[in-house]
Formats: sequence, structure tokens, C-alpha cells
Amino acid sequence: MRAMDATLLVGVEGTRAWSCPQRRVIVGPMVFTSDFDSGNMGPVQLVTDAEQEDLLYTIDVAPDCAGTPHANGYRSWFFFGLSVAEPIEMASLEAKVPVEVPVERGEALEDEGDSKHVTCTSTCLEEGSRMKADAEGSKSTSSDSAAGNDAEEEEPAKPEMTKTELPQVNCEISVVLTIRNLNNHRKLFRDGYRPWCKMPGKPWSRLPDTPQLGFAIVEGEEMGIRWRHEASRGSGTVYYAFCAPYSYLDCQGLLEDLEDTFSSCPSFSWPDEGRGALRNLSKSINDDWWPKAGTDLLFRRQLLNRSLQGRRVDLLTVSKASGLKELEVWPPDLPCESPQVPKMAERPIVFISARVHPGETPGQFVFLGILRFLLSDDPRARSLRERFQFKLVPMLNPDGVACGHYRTNSLGLNLNRHYDKPSPHQHEGIWAAKRILSSWSKQGRLLFYLDLHGHASKRGCFLYANRMAGPGQGWNSGFARLCQMNSPHFELEQCEFGDEVDKEIEGREGEVLRSASSKPTGLDSGNRGKRGSGRVAIHRDCRLCNAYTLECNYNKGRATRPIVPPKGLLGADPPAAELFTEEPVPYAQGVWAQVGEACVVSILDLFGHNCHSRMLNSRGSLHSLLGSTIRPRTGRMTHVKDVLPQGVGLTPEDIAARERPCWRSACGWATATSSAPAAPPRGASREAAAPVPRAWSAQTSELRICGARAVPRADVAKEEVAPRPGSVLRRRRTLSSDPRKAHRGESAKVRPPEVKLTALAH
Repeated sequence: MRAMDATLLVGVEGTRAWSCPQRRVIVGPMVFTSDFDSGNMGPVQLVTDAEQEDLLYTIDVAPDCAGTPHANGYRSWFFFGLSVAEPIEMASLEAKVPVEVPVERGEALEDEGDSKHVTCTSTCLEEGSRMKADAEGSKSTSSDSAAGNDAEEEEPAKPEMTKTELPQVNCEISVVLTIRNLNNHRKLFRDGYRPWCKMPGKPWSRLPDTPQLGFAIVEGEEMGIRWRHEASRGSGTVYYAFCAPYSYLDCQGLLEDLEDTFSSCPSFSWPDEGRGALRNLSKSINDDWWPKAGTDLLFRRQLLNRSLQGRRVDLLTVSKASGLKELEVWPPDLPCESPQVPKMAERPIVFISARVHPGETPGQFVFLGILRFLLSDDPRARSLRERFQFKLVPMLNPDGVACGHYRTNSLGLNLNRHYDKPSPHQHEGIWAAKRILSSWSKQGRLLFYLDLHGHASKRGCFLYANRMAGPGQGWNSGFARLCQMNSPHFELEQCEFGDEVDKEIEGREGEVLRSASSKPTGLDSGNRGKRGSGRVAIHRDCRLCNAYTLECNYNKGRATRPIVPPKGLLGADPPAAELFTEEPVPYAQGVWAQVGEACVVSILDLFGHNCHSRMLNSRGSLHSLLGSTIRPRTGRMTHVKDVLPQGVGLTPEDIAARERPCWRSACGWATATSSAPAAPPRGASREAAAPVPRAWSAQTSELRICGARAVPRADVAKEEVAPRPGSVLRRRRTLSSDPRKAHRGESAKVRPPEVKLTALAH
């Protein structure tokens, strides 16, 4: 087996390949391109094997900040396209080794002995390269030919570079692509995950797991994946990526569209214009369902800061249009531009951000789902706009997104480890976010913080939250319970409530955190822990109770939990919420968007009045939910004292007032009956629809903390923990065997608990 690659045979080109992960090259009869926003592609090799009929290509994943002093060990994100080279591209190829270009004829030659074959190696295509006048019979010279040496004199100087015959490019070509130099994501791909693909004229989707593609994991010191690709001349460019991409330019185009639609006249009903804007937003989520646009809403787009490379870090404001004349006053060191935004001091602030890790695109689609819901005419969205003001940052790390990085910015820094002491010269996006969050916190206006991420190892969609002792923990974990009630894809059992002293290893997702020189960098050499992450630093420095990191797996969850429709709103949910199976489903853009919608609906359930709350269908109430919430395990004290939410009523009277009927005729709290059956979702027939279980919040209402993680009672009911010296005794509930005491209406017939004394170690 031998490799044909000029980028490796010529030292200068090899260095250039790593320093330019966004480029365009021709290797054999194929064109590989990553010269676009978010593209990432390292050196490409054409490998010949006598035992293989297909062309074998290897593509290395370029690390973050490749070719710079800030190169590091994050090698997960790849995004490139390939197509069959056109004759004009083959003719303009300035190769480093001899190239034979086929003569263009009216019909392909059937006789294999008479056909002329193409031999070439990879090279970067310069934009101003000259086209060769006579392609027939011409031969490309080496890099030394430009100095006056003839091609005939150069051929014997490189005898090891023998010609490789390639098939006629006018016919269909079958190639095998191998992605090398990946971080260790074996668990993810063994669990059924596949790269994403975009065919010409079709949306992004996962590669199908078919025998024709032959997907396989390449074992070895460095992980790799392999699959087959078939193409023909004129069939267009096919793109592959680690996950469904969403580039910086995509985000800017969408924001400009929304700004033109909603910022011109907030009181306009926009039956056509607004629906068109939400249609484009749904296309970004790859969803053929979109709601109508809401009325009387406020949408503002401002510049929060500039990245180190000059890109925009946008701040969006979504709320109900207000006639207040008092304007928001920004910290003087922030370049927040016009248009100015009303202060609306009576409305607590909900802050949501995404893409601090540029390669974690599931968080971006969660953000788009939140934005689509807040701009819709859904009555729950209207209540959210009336009660809160939402401050949204779609991309905290635009440089990392544009450069095709996985977790770092242009300086190779993981921004989500520097919230404790951010610098405007190194951590531009999070420095501005921390600055403005601190300002709102001092004014007593900040209520909620949510940072959106993707996760490669733990399955499901779940929260990382802070651990507190006291009533604040009830409000803290109550949000997690409500998220599971509002989304079939959210998994409460996977949520973790940790402390800032808990160590978090940087390589928890399989990354080998080494620089290009194989020496540990300052960031990678030690465990910074969680104190530098956004949810811990904001919780500690801003004294915020509800500060979370939402993690969404790239692949799927452990199970799905069908949910009932919102009370009195049949057909209001997106298709990803209408499930009748408990089997895990592969995640896609629409699934992540539905999780985002569930998050903001849960905020309304927790801090506002939701006329269409799913708690109405579960025979429960917010008071009972907060009373039986997840608590930290005893014997382990938190370093942060109890913190309560700001700007909302917290007394039992305030909680009871949120569940009283309001003036709206469709308020479910006025007409709800505990025995009313749930109606089937939109489009589901009564014959085909499986019975929808009672709200899952009731089935998972009894949990305990195992370490810092919530574990279902069913999984630990028969667990016996042997007492150890210094252990703490705690009362734990186990299942009764008396069938007469089974709960009604539950398929699993969960028995009422009885008390048993066991020991839990520290």
C-alpha cells in the first residue's frame, strides 16, 4: 500500500495543509473543499491498494487552531464537501507530480485498454492560477520547474513517485472515505451514531446505516471512521460533517431576516411577513412545521461585543411591546449599539446563551427552538412575553464557529472554563456576558440563566445544576422536573446537581487534551474544575438560584417518555413532541428544538401562570412538586449558602395564586377536572394511538440523590448499602408487595412506599 499526496511528499505543502483547515484541493479525480464558514479538513491522501477496487481516501481532522501556536488536542469537528473534478479543474491543476489529463470526447470509451487514465496528486488551487491552453498531452511540472528546470529532468529525480491509474472520470466513481485523527468517540459511534450528510437539493440528515455504505470504526492508536461514497461527474457536491452544522453566516442571515420583520412595527399583526420569518426559522431547524407569528411583541437585536477577529456577538431581546419611555442603561465599557431597548424593570430577566463551544451544534438548535416559540402566537408564549423579558445570545464564540473549531476560540481557550475571571482581550464573548449579567444581578432583575451545549458521552437531554441546601434547592430542582413533564426527550435521571469543588476532567468526552507538540498546555495540564464554568460562576458571583447548563446528546437518549398535550391546546406542539413509543429515537434538529421549547414552558410553569400547564393533566400542583423535590444527599455540605429566586413571589400564597383561574376564558385551571382523559395529539387516530400514560412527573416524583445525580426510585428500590465507618443512616423508601395498595391508572402498578432504614456512605 502506498500513499499519493503532495502535501506529505512536499514539506511546505504538508505544513500548509495543517495551517489551512479551510481550503480546496484536488486529489485524484475528486475535489475536496472546506473553504467555507465552519469548514474543517486536514490533509487528504489517496491510498492505493491492489486488493481494493474502490479508491481509498483518508482525511485527517484538523485540530482547533491548527497551524498556530494555540493548536490543541480538540479534534472532533469535521465539515467538508467532495465532488468529481470537472475537466477545466483538471486542466488548471498545477500539480507537483506528472499528471495525464484525458482527452475530452463525445462518448466514453468502453474499451478499457483504449481509455486514457488520470494520475494526479493533491494541491491547493490558487484563485488566480492560469489555465493551460493545451490540456491534451500536457504534463504538469514539479515545483522546481518554475526555476528553469525541464519536466524531463525532474522525472528521474523522483523515481519513488510512480503513476497510479485511476478510473475514467466520466463514469460513476466509488470511493471509501476514512476520517482519521479523531478524538476518542468510540462509545458514541458504537451506540449507533453516524456522521451527517447533505446531498444536493436535500436537507442535512444522518448517514443511513446500510450495507452499501459499509460504515465502520477504524481501530488503532487514533480513532477513525470509514464509509463508502459514490459520485459521478455533474452530480454536485456532497457535504459531510460530524453533526448538523449551523454556521456564523447562517445565524447572521436569520437574525437580519427576523430584525427586518419584527423590529419595524411591534404592534403590526404581520399575517404574512411574520409567518414567513418563522418559516425560515423552521427551515433552519429542518422542520416542515411552523407556527404563526405573535402580535404586540418586542424584538430587538443589539451588538453585545466584537470577537477577537471582529465578528458580532449579538444580544436579542424578546418581550411584550411596552410603552415605557425609560431605556436600558448598559455598562459603559460595553459597545451595545442602537436600537435602544426599554428597561421594563418590572419584568425579571431570563438569559439564554449558546455556542460557547462552537462544535456543539445541538445547543444551537435548542436555541432556535426557543426563539421560534417565543416569537409565535402560542398563548403560552404570549404569557412568557408579558411576564418576563428574554435576553438571548445565539453565539458566544463566533470566531470558533467560523474557523471550524470544536471547543475553543481563536486563541485556543475553552471559554466555558473562564467565567470566574474573564478578560476582554482573551474571552471576549463571555466577558461581555458576565459583565452585563453582573449589572442586572446588582439591580435585582436577573432571574434565570441557561447555557446550551451538546454532549458526546452521556445519553439523553439533561441539566447540570448547582447544589444548595434549603428552600432554594426546591426551586432549583423543580425546573428539572417540569422539563421532563414538558418534553418526551428530557431525562431527569441524568441530571446532576454538583458543587464548584467537584472536579471535572476536561477529557470527559474522550478528547486527548494535548497540544500539537504533545506537551500539556496550561489549560490541559490540570483540572480547573467547575468553578470556571458559566452556571457555577454565575450562580456564585451573581447570587442566582436558577443557573443551568443544558446538555443534549448527539445521538439519542435512554428512552422517550410520551407526554400529554397541553391542556386545551391540541395541535400546538411541534411534531417532535408527538410520540407514542418509549423506545429511544435518534435525535435530529427538530428534537433538540422541542427540548428548547419545553425549557421556556417550564419557566412559565415555575414562575408564572400557565393556563395550559401539563400539571393540570397530572393531577398535581406546583406546591406539591416543590414539596417533593430532589434534595442533596445528607452528610455533604455545599460551599454556597442557600439562594432564592429574585423578582418572583415565593410564599405559599404566591404559589397558590399562580394556580387560580385567570380572566382568560380558556384558562385550564378553571375547567380542569382530575378525571378528564387526555385527548390524542394532532393527526393521531384513536385506533392507532397508543395509550398515553399519566404525566411522567407523577411516576418519577420519588427520587433521591446518589452522589450528585438523581436516580429513579425503581432503580434503587432493592439496593442495599453496607454501612461503613463514618456512614450516615438515612430513611429510604422501598416498594411494598401488597397488590391491594397499588396506585390506580399506572401500568406498572407502583406500590406505596414503606420505610426501611439503610446506610448511605459519605
